[in-house]
Amino acid sequence: MATVDHCINKLKLLDAKGKIWGQDMILQLNDTIFKLVDIETKDDLELFPIESIRDSQAILNSCIYNSVLAVTIKDRSKKNTSVFLFQCEEISAELIQIDIDNMLRGLKEEQENQHKLRFVIHKNIKSRTRRRFCIPFDQLWVE
Repeated sequence: MATVDHCINKLKLLDAKGKIWGQDMILQLNDTIFKLVDIETKDDLELFPIESIRDSQAILNSCIYNSVLAVTIKDRSKKNTSVFLFQCEEISAELIQIDIDNMLRGLKEEQENQHKLRFVIHKNIKSRTRRRFCIPFDQLWVE
């Protein structure tokens, strides 16, 4: 698995050799999707479920790219993990990373709350079901 540090070192090496090319894109994130969109054509370049984000990290002033956002993705359909690197120009990588982390934390808390709610509902249904059938046999009557 590639680490963020490994990817940044490779970025520096490729940059020194003049082998880096950029593509302007928009990173879109909502409560279900992490999406990369071509800035000119508006076509989707990459699309991942939000749950596939494993980590986000801001790397500031480590090379000529002064505001790099690293997003680690583990796609369910693939065995490997991918690290996407973005040179953030309009908004700091640090601010975007904070937004991603807050969104992921909120989604995790929401999932935990839903799990707790399901457990309580299941427990209540189970206890009501048990109560229904705990009538002593001598009190049952049929019309």
